[in-house]
Amino acid sequence: MIKSIPVREPLRLQFRWELYNAFNHTQFSALNTAARFDPQGNQVNAQLSEFTAARSPRVMQMALRVSF
Repeated sequence: MIKSIPVREPLRLQFRWELYNAFNHTQFSALNTAARFDPQGNQVNAQLSEFTAARSPRVMQMALRVSF
């Protein structure tokens, strides 16, 4: 979002607000794909096919710009 505010004839303020991942949906970035087996052939990795990491949540930044 950008809002321009005229102050005087040559002077103007601009307020900026930027959002990344604005709706804050989870974005998974890693999946455990390591299948491990014991000597009897049983699968022993309890976290197999589970997500192990996610990207950063909502990020916001604001700026105030002066133009003259």
